[in-house]
Amino acid sequence: MSRFVSSLALVGFMALAAPACGPRPPAESAQPAAQQEDAAPVTVQVMNNNIHPVELYLDTGAGQKRISAVRGLGRSTFEIPWRAMTGSKSIRLAAREVGGGGRVVPSGSVDVAPGGKVAWTVEANLVFSTVSAY
Repeated sequence: MSRFVSSLALVGFMALAAPACGPRPPAESAQPAAQQEDAAPVTVQVMNNNIHPVELYLDTGAGQKRISAVRGLGRSTFEIPWRAMTGSKSIRLAAREVGGGGRVVPSGSVDVAPGGKVAWTVEANLVFSTVSAY
């Protein structure tokens, strides 16, 4: 009798444990690749208060990718494709003054959503530049 009860308990345990070994559905927060590519780009508006032109970079964490340039005392608006954000919801830009020694100065990091807008004011001293998202 005890052997029957042990066998029955083992069969019951296996019946309950079997579903845990099967495939799991994808996480709800995981966005399909097609949706990421179709997501609206991030619009960046730059106001350059520096008398020199500046080159602008997207800091991806793995490196910097040149995205645009703005003439001295100029304004520019451009878009960054959402897929270029490398899966992050925050954006960090960087600027380098053309003819200013080549030092790249990063902006602060701001959170954005697909279709979001970023305003970046580049100052004469790049360290004092400001960035915001809206």
